[in-house]
Order: sequence, then C-alpha cells, then structure tokens
Amino acid sequence: MRKKVRPNEGISLGTTVAISGAAASPQMGYHSSPALAFLMSLFNVRLGWWLANPGHAGAGQYRSEGPSFALRPLMAEMFGLTTDNRAYVYLPDGGHFENLALYEMVRRRCRYIVVSDAGCDPGFAFEDLGNALRKIKIDLRVDIDFFHRERLRMRPKKDASAPQSYFCLGIIKYADADGGASKNGILLYVKPGLRGDEPPDIASYAMAQAALGAVHTTHLPKTGPAPVGWAISFGARNREWEIAMMCPRSC
Repeated sequence: MRKKVRPNEGISLGTTVAISGAAASPQMGYHSSPALAFLMSLFNVRLGWWLANPGHAGAGQYRSEGPSFALRPLMAEMFGLTTDNRAYVYLPDGGHFENLALYEMVRRRCRYIVVSDAGCDPGFAFEDLGNALRKIKIDLRVDIDFFHRERLRMRPKKDASAPQSYFCLGIIKYADADGGASKNGILLYVKPGLRGDEPPDIASYAMAQAALGAVHTTHLPKTGPAPVGWAISFGARNREWEIAMMCPRSC
C-alpha cells in the first residue's frame, strides 16, 4: 500500500529515487510494445507511478497521492494511451527515453551540468551518452564539443602508461543554437572506471568481483535482480568518492 502524501510535503526524495528505477513498465518510451504493454498491465507488472501533472493540467491535484479512480489509468497503461496533458501523468524509469537526464538539462538551458555515466558499458561504447547527444542534436539543435574524450577508455593491458581519465569537459553550444541569444554552457562528464592506481581496498574488490568491477564498480545488469552486498556497495562508494575528489583538482 502506498504511503499517503502528507499535506504541504509532496513526494519524498526516496520515493523519487525508487520511481526512477521503475524499469519494468507497460510504457517504456520507444521500447514500448502494444502486446507487451497489454500483458504487463493484465498481470500487474507495473512499477511506474501515477502522479499529478506538475503543469496546468494538474492544477489542484498536485498534493494528492494519485488518481481516485484507477480504472482509467489502468486502461491508459494497457493500451498505450498515456499522455502529458491530463490531470495525472504516468511516471516510469526516465532511462526509457534518455538515461543520463542530460536532454532535459540542455532543454532548460542549464549552463553548468555534471553527468555521472555509471551505466553498464563494459566496452566503453558510450551508448547512453551517444543516445543523449543524438536526441539533443536532432530535437534541440544543440551541439556539445568534448575535450580529451579519447582518454575515457579502458586502459590497454599492454600499455600501462596510456593516458586515461575519469572525466572530460564539454562545451554546450547554446549560442549557435539560439543565434547568439544565449551563453554557452559547460558540461562535466564523469565516466567511472578502473585505471590501475586505485587504493588496495578498491583494487581487491575489483579483482574479487572481476565480472562486475573489471570495468565499472557499478557494472551491474540494467534490469533484473542482482546480488548487491555490503562489499559491492562499499567498493562502489569508495570508487565514486575517489573520482569525485579528483575532478576539482584536475579541472
């Protein structure tokens, strides 16, 4: 049973984080399938939430916990009729559209953006980044130029001295897209990984969990259950802390 929204409090941060991981959903953006949506709705495999529309359509409903009549939202999920112009909107995992949330930040013309790309990318193919850049270029007409992105890669085993970095800077060219009416933005793109100079606790964790930590300490399957114990959590947290401390010193 869902926890009721208290007056004047709104949705909690924990609930927001939980919704952001609602990967199993009848409505999954361009991954949606009519047949699959029908079956998932029928068997109640629905991790998304119905929340009041923060726009004009949801005026007067924003503090409520959800629709009072569930049949209409259920039918909307089942037959792919969800929209953003009704009093309530269906909110699943944002990664169904774009996994880094970079698209929305650029759309809002944010000038300083920090992106941490900790998705499952063992081959450093930059799938999530490429998806975001394509959509930003096509929909928003904004280019992003990166500096030293070639260093964001796996260290070759035969060349331990090959330069490698955890992050790079990018220039978001708002000025070109807006005809000079906007100032350019700065993007700090962070790509967690292992480069061989980690502290012993992190190095031992990576070796013991080679299938998970050989490339990313957060290299877990995108969907499905995964055994996340204290060692994995500790190793990932320490790795992220080390990387975060390096960014301001190197920028």
